[in-house]
Amino acid sequence: MDRWRAGRDLSVWVVMALRTRRIPRHRWREELDSLSSSHEGWLVRVQVTMPNGDVQIAARDIPLRRVSAIDNGQATVAVDVGREAAAQVTHEVVQPVEVIVEETDAAAVASLVVRSADGTRTAVEFRSAMRPEEVDGLA
Repeated sequence: MDRWRAGRDLSVWVVMALRTRRIPRHRWREELDSLSSSHEGWLVRVQVTMPNGDVQIAARDIPLRRVSAIDNGQATVAVDVGREAAAQVTHEVVQPVEVIVEETDAAAVASLVVRSADGTRTAVEFRSAMRPEEVDGLA
């Protein structure tokens, strides 16, 4: 499934066609661990869209620490962000039913979307939609 995202940066609009890749539930832990290790430190925005359409920004331009699937009796996906462990913020998605990775045509991760049983949509949007190997050496 393709979706269009328009981003605005300094009055310049960029439109990207995104491919969606649904992660099977039995692979959530492995896929989220891999995504975390390759994107740790990347600036993210965590946007939560409630079932009634209200939108909340849980984090903006904060480094990603980790995204993890936890199953301690109740399934949860935890998104940890923050510059240091002492300043870390965790956003938990309780009762997740779907995990989707949105990728550019170059297979770079643009966002991670988690949908919960109550219809809430949590999107972890990466500020740079470049593959990690393309970012290395840029500064």
